[in-house]
Parts: sequence; C-alpha cells; structure tokens
Amino acid sequence: MGKLNLITRVPTSKSVLARLMILAALSDQKCVFDDVTMSKDSENLFNVLKDLGFSVSYNPGTLRLKIAGCGGVMPKREAAVYVGNAGTAARFSVAMLALSDGEYMVNASHEMSLRPMKGILDTLRSAGAEIICTEVEDHFPLIIKGHRPEKPVKLTVDVSESTQFASALMLMKGILPEGSVIEGVNENRNSYIKLTEAVINDFKPRMNAEGDISSAAYCFASALLLGGSVTVSNATLKSAQPDIRFLKLLQSFGAQYSEDERGLKITCDTPIVGNKGNLELDMSDYSDQSMTMAALAAVRSGDTLIKNIGHIRKQECDRITALYENFKEIGIESEAGDDYILIHGGTPHGGNIKTYNDHRIYMSFSLLGLVTEGIKADNPMCASKSYPGFNDFMSSLRQQL
Repeated sequence: MGKLNLITRVPTSKSVLARLMILAALSDQKCVFDDVTMSKDSENLFNVLKDLGFSVSYNPGTLRLKIAGCGGVMPKREAAVYVGNAGTAARFSVAMLALSDGEYMVNASHEMSLRPMKGILDTLRSAGAEIICTEVEDHFPLIIKGHRPEKPVKLTVDVSESTQFASALMLMKGILPEGSVIEGVNENRNSYIKLTEAVINDFKPRMNAEGDISSAAYCFASALLLGGSVTVSNATLKSAQPDIRFLKLLQSFGAQYSEDERGLKITCDTPIVGNKGNLELDMSDYSDQSMTMAALAAVRSGDTLIKNIGHIRKQECDRITALYENFKEIGIESEAGDDYILIHGGTPHGGNIKTYNDHRIYMSFSLLGLVTEGIKADNPMCASKSYPGFNDFMSSLRQQL
C-alpha cells in the first residue's frame, strides 16, 4: 500500500456561512461573499431567505454569494419556509422570524422535526412571540406570529440540548433594542458560541468564506489510516471552528501538522491501524468528530472511551446508537451509554452500514472502507448535507492506493 501524497479542497464551512448569511440579511448593506461552495444545509438557508423575499443570488461558477440586507425587517410579512434537515437554518430562522413583525409557517424534514427546539421556543415566547406547534409540542412544523421588542429585553435560553439556541439569539443582537441581554444557562459546551462571537466580530459586507474544518477532519483522518500526507488548501490553523481541536488529538497518535502557502497539511508516517493503548477522550466541545474518532478507534489495538457526548443522541439521528449498531455489523465490540461510547478496537470485516440519513455516520464508516473490504453504506448521497465532494475525495484516495 503506497503512502498518500494528496492535496485537496473542502467546501465552505456551513456553520460559518449560516452565521454570515443571517448577519447579512439583518444588515442594512449589500453583502458579497466569495469562495463559497454550497452544501445542502447552506442551500436550505439560502432558500429560506429567498422565500422571505430577500434579494439573494449565488453563482456556482464564480463561487460568489450576494445578499442584500433589509435592516432587520423581513421583506415579506407573511410567508411559508422550509428549513429542511439543517439545525442552523432551523434555529437561526426561527429566532429571526419570532423577533420580527409578521406571520410565518415554518416546516422541516422528518429528521429535523424530531430534534429539540423547546429551549429556544420558550425564550422566544418570553420575548412576546406567539409560536404554535401544529403537530407535536416544541417541534416542527410551527406557526410563528412574530413580535419585534420595542424595549430592551433579557433573553435567557437553556442550551443544554443545543448551543445553536444561544447562537441564534446572539445573531439577533443587532436588531434588538439597545441594552438587551442574552444569557445562556446549563452551558457546558461553548466552542460554537465562541465561533458565533468570532463571526460577529469579523463580519464585513465583503469577505471570503472559510473552508470547513469538520470536512477537513475526514481528509486528515485518512492520512492516519493509510499513512502519508494530506493537505487541505482552504483550511487554516487560525480558524475559530471547534473541530480544529481534532488536529491536536491526531497529533497524539504520532501525526504532525503544519501550514504553509499550500494549505494545512497533516502527515502520519505510521498508520493508526494496530495502534496500542487505552484512551479516554472528552469530546463534548467538538462532538462532530466523535464519530470520526470512533472509526479510527475501531482499528486500534486497545479500548477507546469517547465521553460527554450525550447531546449527539438528539442530532441528525441517535448517533451513539448508530455507532453501536454499525460496529456490531462489522464485527467490532462496543458499549453504548447515555453520554459515551466505549470501542474495543480490533479488525473489522465487511458489512452493510446503516447511515440513518446522517452525513457524519456515512462519512466516518466510509473511512473504514479504506482499510476494510466489503463495507457498503445505504445512502452515499447524504454526504451532500455538509460535504458534497466527499465521494469524489474518497475516489481520489483509492486512486493512490
């Protein structure tokens, strides 16, 4: 098996782009963002803004996104929008509509309709919005009769189920009366809240979009599985995205990383397959990579405990159960708890992976397919939610083997 020597590129960070799109829409300026690639989640938020009457355009040839802000006023006072399966589009849009004057119908995918919303809905109701859950209380679909506060408000939100609740309200700060306060409670994970602060502070009406570190993590993990180096041309160590911490974790397995004019590079001379020793990892603050780490743990010769990740049970799917069931399918023993998974590493065999329509489950187990024959997944296209070019990247890897 030859060593990798690959330079690749990842899509725009959907987390950063969602924040930029909301800030642009709420601004009073014509905003232009360059170097933008659109994931499915980004397309959902783009369509929400379009359906609300905002002037938005995207050119896939020039990778330029334009959004004309309306100073915090919704162009349409009545509209129906669909947020799909995008948590950011869902939470950010609901906050924007509930704090404006108008009446809106907001629908979502089946998967998004199962995800928690109570924390942010309770807070928005306390600010004067009327929110009716038409099927199941505290879940989509919603009818929102918004209310724009005229006096300073204190918005306290429970973020134990999702820090997106606090981020959504923070993005609204510019349209709230001066003196308004936003406060998160039960806050034990704050990396995405810090990301929101960074995006707000760095926001300009014209700027380049940032590459997605969450997507880059799969590229970096492939170097640990196969040995060699992978460079991501549009990733940077300066990023405020939480998953940048994944690099330090990979460093503990003997990988090295560096950055130059070509991009962010990771090199691993000795593949992680067969790596010995027991590990205990707290991944609460960058839990999107808990599944990537679980895939790497499956081929180690030791136990890996990934803990404080109970909130991932309420994301695109119950991700802890999805890991457990799929490990069982490919012959890897694991133990699933309320907020952890313990993986007993070994030698996986082929099997049929159930993705649960979850992009991160699919991409993580696809990585195992690089070192294990016969791993097949039921829905390869679900990667488009965050990383539309993932399957092409995997093909480029196999060409080097």
